[in-house]
Amino acid sequence: RKTWQSIEHQGSKNSVQFELAVGQDPIYVAGQEIITNADYETWMTAQAQTENVQYKQLGLSTQQRAIGMLEISQPTNKEWLVVLGRMHPPEITGALALFPFVEQLLQQNSRLAAQFNQRFNILVVPNLNPDGVAMGNWRHNANGVDLNRDWKLFNQVETQLVRDRLNAIVASGDNIAFALDFHSTHHDIFYTMPSGYGLNPPHLVEDWLNGLADVVAPFKVEQRPGNNPSKGVFKQYIADTFKVHAITYEMGDRTDRVMITNVAKNASDVLMQTLLNTPSADFKVSN
Repeated sequence: RKTWQSIEHQGSKNSVQFELAVGQDPIYVAGQEIITNADYETWMTAQAQTENVQYKQLGLSTQQRAIGMLEISQPTNKEWLVVLGRMHPPEITGALALFPFVEQLLQQNSRLAAQFNQRFNILVVPNLNPDGVAMGNWRHNANGVDLNRDWKLFNQVETQLVRDRLNAIVASGDNIAFALDFHSTHHDIFYTMPSGYGLNPPHLVEDWLNGLADVVAPFKVEQRPGNNPSKGVFKQYIADTFKVHAITYEMGDRTDRVMITNVAKNASDVLMQTLLNTPSADFKVSN
């Protein structure tokens, strides 16, 4: 699983056919890049070399695998940006976007990132479902539960761990200011909360994504507002609990990988500037 080669294949929209010569040695077949639990550990360890970045254990998964997190914080900062990833194991392009997005937040030679980190703390949980990643599950954790449908009932330890960490942040007197969770789907799309939902500031996400669209053309920044309190998705939980905006950042399965990186870096930069332009008083205090 270190050297890969393409397989001749035929396919249609919903199926692919190919032939393999099967022998005594195992053959691994993958439909896209492989990002393992060990890859996340390596990536988080590398990010923790940056000043003020701490690599910690959020807790243990259903099967007792470590769930890592990065915290970038300063005692005087009171506002938090929250980033989640890999709730759904096969959604690789979401992971390919999360890595450069977060790295842009931590750039040591970036004046914008330095200003951002002087005001905002950051919590990153890049791999919330290590059991599903290890087992090759499609959308579920080890209990067969879709974690992005459990942010209302909190029946799973993985969502409970994030909930408890966010509650601890708020209990300490800090505020959740904004949140994103990274996913993959058939095409690029940003699922948002409606601007009229009562979140502060009302047009924060529109301002961010419209600004992103200006700098990443011809890439299309598609915004799709939605509100479904009974569904149990992460962005709805953030909106209803902390009264601030959250989005589900989806990259297309077949989106060009260079484009994914370029959009993610620009999305990070434009979000930092958008949040910095927003006075603290404009964020509703979490309760």
